Amino acid sequence: MPLTTVPTPPGLFEQRQSPNAGIGVFAIAAIPSGTRILCEAPLFALPDDDDVIECYLTIKDLPLDQQSLFWSLAASSSPPGDTDWIGELRDACDDRLTIHALRDIRPGEEICTAYIDICHDTAERRRILHHWGFKCCCEACETQDPAREARRSKLEELMTVMQRRENKRSFENWGTWDYAEALATVEKIICLMLEDGLEETDTLGVAYENAAEYNLAMGCKEDAVKWAEKDLEIERKCCGEDSDEYANALKLLESARAA
Repeated sequence: MPLTTVPTPPGLFEQRQSPNAGIGVFAIAAIPSGTRILCEAPLFALPDDDDVIECYLTIKDLPLDQQSLFWSLAASSSPPGDTDWIGELRDACDDRLTIHALRDIRPGEEICTAYIDICHDTAERRRILHHWGFKCCCEACETQDPAREARRSKLEELMTVMQRRENKRSFENWGTWDYAEALATVEKIICLMLEDGLEETDTLGVAYENAAEYNLAMGCKEDAVKWAEKDLEIERKCCGEDSDEYANALKLLESARAA
């Protein structure tokens, strides 16, 4: 079934030259936190583990007009057409290109999205972003506050531990101690993210989801419901109530309440 474009409020943004690099998207009206700015069907969608060759072959299979559109977006140096600007912002929920405001955005502010995992220190983020040919000038990258850098380094370390444990959980038979140990790591991640002002990100949603699942597995219903409710709110704000992410979070909350 083809993916559809979801209508969004008009008059929220415009495209123009960014002072940082290339063409940017700028708010022309006040945009409240949680607003869906845009939701478009992509030209194509690939699994996360597909490589560059598979991407190229998929593009080659597109109709010629869509191939031309893709390559114009991939190397745009002037504002694209009204429906093609999504090449300047990249994010995905439910296989659609979806942009939500995670905080209040003032008129004139550039609308940005994280190209990479935010749980790295500045040096590592800039190393990864070098691939896109620009230098990020967000507050976190520009200030390089020593305390924030220490939190991000610790956060990166803990996220690696959490992901490794999650990979193990898929094929190991965990007991109460395993869940308790994993939960302690997740709670540290949540504390660090909140302390660093990362309270409105889908990465935090992953931590909330894991915390809910671990508590549910240990029979701690009250805490499972608490974390599942937080996960649901994150997914509502980041992806919208019509997304798979929101549906999965709602299912988790219903399971926690029924436990």
